[in-house]
Amino acid sequence: MEWDPNTESDLAGYKVYYGTASEDYQHHVDVGSYTGCTISGLEEDTTYYFAATAYGSGGYESGFSSEISQYIPISATDYSVIPWSQLSIVSSDSEELTGENGSAGNAIDGDPLTLWHTEWSQSTPEHPHEIVIDLGDVYVVGGFQYLPRQDGGTNGTVADYAFYVSTDGVAWNAPVAEGTFAADTAKKETGFSGKAGRYVRFVALSDINGGPWTTVAEINILGKVPADSDEDGITDDDEINVYGTDPEKADTDGDGINDGDELIFWGDNWDGDYDSDGIVNILDQDADGDGVSDGEETLVGTNPAYDDTPDQNYSVIPWSQLSIVSSDSEELTGENGSAGNAIDGDPLTLWHTEWSQSTPEHPHEIVIDLGDVYVVGGFQYLPRQDGGINGTVADYAFYVSTDGVTWNAPVAEGTFAADTAKKETGFSGKAGRYVRFVALSDINGGPWTTVAEINVLGAVPVYSTIPWSQLSIVSSDSEELTGENGSAGNAIDGDPLTLWHTEWSQSTPEHPHEIIIDLGDVCVVGGFQYLPRQDGGTNGIVADYAFYVSTDGVTWNAPVAEGTFAADTAKKETGFSGKAGRYVRFVALSDINGGPWTTLAEIDILGVVSHGNQ
Repeated sequence: MEWDPNTESDLAGYKVYYGTASEDYQHHVDVGSYTGCTISGLEEDTTYYFAATAYGSGGYESGFSSEISQYIPISATDYSVIPWSQLSIVSSDSEELTGENGSAGNAIDGDPLTLWHTEWSQSTPEHPHEIVIDLGDVYVVGGFQYLPRQDGGTNGTVADYAFYVSTDGVAWNAPVAEGTFAADTAKKETGFSGKAGRYVRFVALSDINGGPWTTVAEINILGKVPADSDEDGITDDDEINVYGTDPEKADTDGDGINDGDELIFWGDNWDGDYDSDGIVNILDQDADGDGVSDGEETLVGTNPAYDDTPDQNYSVIPWSQLSIVSSDSEELTGENGSAGNAIDGDPLTLWHTEWSQSTPEHPHEIVIDLGDVYVVGGFQYLPRQDGGINGTVADYAFYVSTDGVTWNAPVAEGTFAADTAKKETGFSGKAGRYVRFVALSDINGGPWTTVAEINVLGAVPVYSTIPWSQLSIVSSDSEELTGENGSAGNAIDGDPLTLWHTEWSQSTPEHPHEIIIDLGDVCVVGGFQYLPRQDGGTNGIVADYAFYVSTDGVTWNAPVAEGTFAADTAKKETGFSGKAGRYVRFVALSDINGGPWTTLAEIDILGVVSHGNQ
């Protein structure tokens, strides 16, 4: 900075005062009799305020001069140009391909004489214009360079601009830089605080002539590979400032899974606390509190998000609730060997496979409907008690199903002792309504099977919130993506301050509105929670609703719940008789104000994963 000299005869020198707040100067330098100075070491991305004084040989110092301010921009000198060979165009809003080769790809081809030009021969779309670029890998992006057209023309030379960085190319958030370029053809460089991402978006808001076009000869992205000292796939910066993990230790919590893999597993729920012990999931060695580390659970195939401790509180499901769905064989001629005898509560009757007309070979099976959904944790087999031994089961397998059609792997299999005592077999609880007992052999090597009684051990399911990390959006009938981020995905992101909002800026489709969610696995669904918008607005708060569960996401049948919510912003919970399925469909039939919209801050699904425990 420079200033006009003081003309007083006893002038001895000048002092320059400066600080980061107006008229609050924390620093000063004595520059002697010089009428200018350079101050170095100022912090980037900060505005400084300056004023000068003059002092005389007798010690007198004048008041402050008029104050000036100066913003110190961020330097991009720590970053280098990401090679063009790694870049690719994801999208552009417009490109001229008829009147000239104005392909968006020209902006990243390394040739300053080619250019991206928005349409002009067939149509002339208005600003804003944008180009989205995939960097080919994650970088810390700290700036960019814009080279205007170099062919002598000026149409489309960018004036106002905004620049964005994203990890996924979908969520962009606020721009990392915005401003106005000088109206010339020189290369312009803009720096900003480094932000990690794989995608960048350059938005031209106007051109220097006020025309509708945008042209770009080259756009260079300035970045650096983020440091990852422990090579766990998470940058040191994110480990320290976002996740709280140790950048020098690949497996911070010592659970046998490195931090990067944990982040992939937990997704948006990395900072959840499934076992309520005050430790977030990514830092919790045993996130579900079942006494087994997350690493051990993944090795044996159990889920670190669920307590896999076997529940010992199973009891015999009453015979009065049970019914036979099918058996492969039963003797009804030579004796009453009906399959129904296996669930009649009478130890002296028995199910006997055929022997008088034919003798079918093993395996033999019986399928039982429990009458409702239970978490099944075991069964009891009582061999025949009439003194005979034919058909007493040796090898067996036992299955649980939600629909009586899909059985998957057996929950238990083994060989019974060769006696007539009641045998009990337990296993990790599995939710279902149907069980299938398969006899693979009998103790004498004969072709028959006999069962005096079979008792099924179960417990009424306790439904809990299915983790958001397992959920995904299949479809929604409408979502607002222009006027705001009203993506349907906001309904299952765990953030009550985001929301799914049906369209309003371009169109306002009428009710009904719906969202379909994939639970990630077959679950027994017993309820849901609806959280209305929490931002103070009321548009779209649901009044009348219907809720469906489906195994395939195509066939829905009748709703499992329907009704009308109270007209407030409190969380609402609706329960119903458990129904097995992998997909749920929430249908909003009206809103509390009679408007055409639907909004939803969060929807939580209450269920039991069919292969998990209570």
